[in-house]
Amino acid sequence: MRFIKKALISLLTFFSLSLVILPFIAVYDLGNQFTLLTYAFSVCLILTVVPKVRYSLPLLAAAWLMVLYRIFPYGTAFSFDWLLRFWLDLHRAFQEILSGEVGYITELAAVTLIVSWVLFLAILPIAYQHAFS
Repeated sequence: MRFIKKALISLLTFFSLSLVILPFIAVYDLGNQFTLLTYAFSVCLILTVVPKVRYSLPLLAAAWLMVLYRIFPYGTAFSFDWLLRFWLDLHRAFQEILSGEVGYITELAAVTLIVSWVLFLAILPIAYQHAFS
């Protein structure tokens, strides 16, 4: 019974996240909505199947990195070089925003933030469902 309740909350969370993701994709013209929707579904599925959040963190971190790699491949293989380049570009983007050099949020920063928020917004209702009971 508990798994069914968790699965239902997971399904509703996925639909809610989809409603947030689709306008974001349209605004930033990412074109590949399947990647972010698959990410949201996989996060909800991982949180439903794996019993505790601490056990699912490696899978969630891997999914987080994979969706960012799919959106920003930089023409390289998924490796430490890609991770380092991504981190440096992300750091530079946030530095430009914080210093006032740019008056907008770059695509890299916006996508990274929305992917992170999808993760956190999925964890709250699914993993901590007892708070809503």
